[in-house]
Amino acid sequence: MKTAENLVSFEEFKNKTDREILTNIKESVDDCFKKPELKQYKKARKLTNIFLGLSLGILFIGFFSFLVFMFLYTSEINNQIRNALFGILIVLGLALTTFFILYLVYKKIRNEKQIIVKSFLLDSLQSKKIYEKATKLLDKRWELITNKYIPVNERLSYNANTRRFSKTEYINNRPDFIPSSAYILNTTPCQTVMVDGKYPVHFSNILWEDIVKHVDTKGNVSYQKRHYNSTLMKVNASGLDIDKRASFSYFSQEFLGHKKVQLENKIFNKLFKVYSNDELKMYMYFTPFVQENLIRLYKEFMRYTHINHLRFYANNDVIIYSFMSPPEYMNIDIPNKFKNETTVTNFIYNDVLKDFYSFYWLLALVYIPVYLY
Repeated sequence: MKTAENLVSFEEFKNKTDREILTNIKESVDDCFKKPELKQYKKARKLTNIFLGLSLGILFIGFFSFLVFMFLYTSEINNQIRNALFGILIVLGLALTTFFILYLVYKKIRNEKQIIVKSFLLDSLQSKKIYEKATKLLDKRWELITNKYIPVNERLSYNANTRRFSKTEYINNRPDFIPSSAYILNTTPCQTVMVDGKYPVHFSNILWEDIVKHVDTKGNVSYQKRHYNSTLMKVNASGLDIDKRASFSYFSQEFLGHKKVQLENKIFNKLFKVYSNDELKMYMYFTPFVQENLIRLYKEFMRYTHINHLRFYANNDVIIYSFMSPPEYMNIDIPNKFKNETTVTNFIYNDVLKDFYSFYWLLALVYIPVYLY
């Protein structure tokens, strides 16, 4: 990781990835668009939209015709006209049924081909090791080692059997935005990035579900499911010298009865709200220069990340981050629609960029003060 003097901007990181990552993604997408399954998907998607439109159109015409029929049925008209109108309704009903069945058939074909295309593209991108390359581009001393890492100490890493953090860690570190009534629906296996050869960084995504009760003015009760996505990230900082370790938190997260530390820069204090049990150490780490660079990191570069509602605390040999994130954070996200090569390439590339710049941004919170080195 670069120190405060060498803070990497989003544009600098993008310039590095344009040469390699963007090229790899474009190659995979171009190959995908040559597949016959993609042509079949696009044809099925087009027909799905056509038959859905026809079904809705006939439904509207049929409803209007039914109103006319009911009006004329009660009027004094001869049976011939009445029978003709009834025949029209039957034809419209048959047409609606036919078009709706065709819509369902082509929708099924579209979905089947979509799964095949997404699977091919995902396999192609994974074979090019997109995320491994992006990690190295952030810093040559960083390495994505998920499959190589063997956890030993669960407190500093994760459970070796489940490859996940403990349920208590997930719950106790949930972002404040997620209601306390929400429960864990799913978690992803931990991934690991080795930073500077001595700090393993583990992260896992969480899907939460909350059931909200609604009561209307008449007393009718209904329930609504709400879902939230977050990420829990843990840094094993045991490689840090004991005398350099500290306990502190950012962003109004009072931790273990720590007190708020008022540093020299008022803007920094307002943004970061540092709490600690060692004020002297905080002055040592958060010099005026460091405060200025952290302000810059927050104000100029946070908008290029996926991070929302961040919780952060360092407790001697472990550092915890918890934040709202996209469902596929630090995993390749494939779009649901394949409009054209450029659109798909940009979607995937922008997601990869944001994933990794988010990762860099989070670690910069402890590297700019030279807490980790």
